[in-house]
Amino acid sequence: MLIKLDVNLNIQEQFARAFQQEIHGNEVKLDSAFGKGRIQLHPFPASLELYHFQFQLAQSLSISSKNPEYSDWLLLNINLSKAALENTVYKQEIAFQRYLPSGMLFYTPGTEVFSRSPIRIPFEIALIRFPKSFLATYYKEEFKALST
Repeated sequence: MLIKLDVNLNIQEQFARAFQQEIHGNEVKLDSAFGKGRIQLHPFPASLELYHFQFQLAQSLSISSKNPEYSDWLLLNINLSKAALENTVYKQEIAFQRYLPSGMLFYTPGTEVFSRSPIRIPFEIALIRFPKSFLATYYKEEFKALST
């Protein structure tokens, strides 16, 4: 299965549509045909969203995503798994590993990522999605320095 994610839209809703599952409260659970797993969404003020993925898939799942050049959104993807996850970022293979700098991936506008999820291996990811305005609101001085 291939899921094409639009970084500008709610991530949980896109997975729910792809897996043909309903969102209950803050959670989407996988159908057992796909394996075990769930995606939880925890919204915070200023449009900050924390997505918590916990999966043990029975079949292959590939995810293609691009944060468009014009995007107002930023993402921080953090591998919480014991196993490394393989990603292709800007056509370069990266082993996305826990407890190492390569265990976090920051999606700025223009970032393209392709990943293939492991089969029958538990894995866990935290994804933080927030608009650029979040930085401007909470880190005014720092954001000014980044914008110049």
